[in-house]
Amino acid sequence: MSWLWTGLWGAAALPLALYGALFSASRAAVAGLVAQCLLVAALGYLRPPTRAVRWGLLAALALFLAGGLLEGALARGVWLSSDKSGLAESVSQRLYERVSGVGRRSWHTGAHEAATLSFEARLAAGQAGWDWARSHPGFELEPLRDAEGGFTRISAPAGVRGYLMRTFDLGQPLGGELFRVVLELRDPNGPPRRAPRPAIERGEPVGARRCRGVALAAWAPGGGGRCLPVTLDREWARYSLSWRVPEGVASSVVRLFLSDFGGSTLDVRRVQLYWHRRPVGPLIPQGAALQIAWPERPEAHSGYAFVPTEVWERHELPLTRGPAGEGVLTATLRTGSGLVVETRNVALTAPDGTPLPAAASSPRRTLVFGDPNLAGHTAAALGLALLSLASPPLALAGALASLLSVALTGSRAAWLGVLVGVPWLLLLALARARRTGATWTLLAPLCGAGALLLVTAWGPLQGGARRIFSLHEVTARSDIWAAAWEALRSHPLRGLGAGGFAEFWAQTRAGGEAVQHAHNAWLELSAAYGLFGVAAALILLLGLPYAAWRLQGGRGAALVAGVFAMNLLDTTLFYAGVLLPLALALTAHPPPRGLGHRSLQRPSVNRGIIGPGGRPARHRPTDTP
Repeated sequence: MSWLWTGLWGAAALPLALYGALFSASRAAVAGLVAQCLLVAALGYLRPPTRAVRWGLLAALALFLAGGLLEGALARGVWLSSDKSGLAESVSQRLYERVSGVGRRSWHTGAHEAATLSFEARLAAGQAGWDWARSHPGFELEPLRDAEGGFTRISAPAGVRGYLMRTFDLGQPLGGELFRVVLELRDPNGPPRRAPRPAIERGEPVGARRCRGVALAAWAPGGGGRCLPVTLDREWARYSLSWRVPEGVASSVVRLFLSDFGGSTLDVRRVQLYWHRRPVGPLIPQGAALQIAWPERPEAHSGYAFVPTEVWERHELPLTRGPAGEGVLTATLRTGSGLVVETRNVALTAPDGTPLPAAASSPRRTLVFGDPNLAGHTAAALGLALLSLASPPLALAGALASLLSVALTGSRAAWLGVLVGVPWLLLLALARARRTGATWTLLAPLCGAGALLLVTAWGPLQGGARRIFSLHEVTARSDIWAAAWEALRSHPLRGLGAGGFAEFWAQTRAGGEAVQHAHNAWLELSAAYGLFGVAAALILLLGLPYAAWRLQGGRGAALVAGVFAMNLLDTTLFYAGVLLPLALALTAHPPPRGLGHRSLQRPSVNRGIIGPGGRPARHRPTDTP
C-alpha cells in the first residue's frame, strides 16, 4: 500500500506546486506546504515499525502530560506576560521576578471583601524619567532643546495605530471631575503655515478615546474619554482639550494620550494638566503601573503608577472587592518601553494579615508550543494515534492521558477531535475484547466516565475544563466561514495568498474582533490559494479517509475522523504536532491486528478461516478419507 499513501500526498502537493509556480507572492509559504507533503509521502516507503511508533507516542504523551502539570504548578505566584507564556517563562520567572512590558499574577481571595497588595520593586534595566509610556516599541523619542527651551521629538512607526501616554493620580475617584490639558505641538517635516491660527486651538473634540490627536481618559473600563483631532504644520501650535469625567468612575488616575500619528514625526512641549482651573502635576513619566481587577470592576487604585529607581522601594495598595467580584484577584504590572522592573516579596494579605494563596494567572497550558490551541491539538493527535495502534491496556492509558492533556490546554477544537476519535477507537477495542474473551477491558466505559469526572472536578484541570464547556465564549465560526467563502468567490483563481485572510477580514468586517485565519483547514486552503487550494483540499478530504481505511482499517478511519474534527474548527492539519503523529500511525508496519483492521472486515475472518501470515487457509472437505 506504499503507492497509495505516496500517491495521495503527491497528488495533494501538485496543485500547490502549480500555484507557487504561477504566483510569486506566496511562493515561500507554498514551498513549505509542498515540502511537508513530500516528506509525509516518503513515510509510505519507510514504514516505521509499529512497536517503535507505539512506544514513542506513549513517551511523548507522558512527557506532555507531566509538562502540563509542572507548568501549572510553576505558573502560580509569578508574573506571566500572557496566557501563552508556556513552561520556559514559568521556570524563568521562578528564578527572576522581572517584568518587561506586562506581567500578570493572581490570588485566591475567598470571601474576603478587602485585601492589601504589597511588593518591593526596583529598576533592573532601562531609563525611567522624561519618557512617555509607549504602546509599541517602534516609537522613538528624543529630548531636544532650542532657543525657547526643551521639547521632545517623537517618531511614530508607520502602519501602527499606537499611542504615547502620561498619567496623573488625583488620589480620589475621578467621577464628575473636570480636567483640561494644554500643550504645544508641531510637525517639523510638515507644510508651512499658510494662514494665522488662534492662540489656542480648541477645535471640535469627539466623544472617544482614540483619534489622530490629543485625548484624555480615565484608567477604568467604561470610564469614557474625549479626543481632540489635530492638524500640524511646521510652526508651534497650542492646543486645549477639556473633559468632564462621567459620574460613578471610581478610578483615581487620568490618562493623557497622543494617538494615531503612525508614520509621522512630531514635537511636543509645555504639557500642563488642569483640574478645575488649577494646574496639577507633575504628570507621571515613564515608569510602571499596576492595574487591579477583582474581577469585573477595576478598583480606585487600578491605575497606581510609580517611577522605579535602582534602589529597592516598598509599595502597598489597600484594595476593596467590587460588588460583582469573584474569588480571584488579578494584578497586572505594566512597564514603560525598554524598562525592566524587578520585584520581590510580592504578597496579597487579608485584613487580619493572613497571606492569601496564589492562583494560576491562566487556566490554559502551552508548554513549549507558544499557543494553548496548538498544544491541545498536539495532545489530541498523540492520543488518537496511540489509541489506533495500541492493545486494549495501552489504549485505556492513552485515552486517559489524552483526555487529561487536552483538558489542561482548554482547546475546544482538540476536545471535539477527542470526542469523535476516542469513543470510536475504544468501541473497536471493546469489540475485540469480546471476541477474544478479554472481558476485563469491558471496564473501558467506566474508565472513560471516570476520566471525564476527573477532568471537570480535579483542581489543576478545572480552569481548562470550564473554558471547554463554556459555550458562551465560542466565537461565531459561521461568520468566519462565510467570510472565507466570500473570499474564495471574490478571488477564485489566485485566492488571498498565504496569510491573506486576516487582512481580508479586517477590510470586510471593520470594527470587529481580529481573526487570523478561517478556523477551518479546508476553507483556509481554498481562501488562500483559490481553485488550486480547493483541489488540494478535496484530494485530502476524500483521499485521506480512504487511504487510512486501506492501510489500518477502522482504527485508521477513526484516527482521521478525529483529526478532521479538530480541523473543522481550526487549521492545524499541516502543523507538525498533528501531521507527524497522524502519518506515523497510518504508515506503521505491520498494521495492528484486531477488530478494525481492514483484513478483519472480510467475511472470511468472522468464519475463522485465516491461515498463517493472514492468508486464507485452504478448505479441506471433512468427508475425505
